[in-house]
Amino acid sequence: MNTAEKQIVLEEGERKRLYKAINSRIYQLETNHEIRKKLFSDLHRDIKEHFRVASYKYIKRTNLLVAIRYIETWVPRKIY
Repeated sequence: MNTAEKQIVLEEGERKRLYKAINSRIYQLETNHEIRKKLFSDLHRDIKEHFRVASYKYIKRTNLLVAIRYIETWVPRKIY
């Protein structure tokens, strides 16, 4: 894979796949609506830190499966 291919960000369908993974993980972890809001924020923050991006939408295509695995195994740092 060349440098240009490594720089390509996710397409619409791939972003939706990540979005669904994020939703699925949060709904697995919590039933309380107010706590879910906090968990969504925490997960988005952790994704941005882990992948060094401004938004999950900017994760590189080459990291899609890694990002999905990260989301599926994510554990909140904080207990609410």
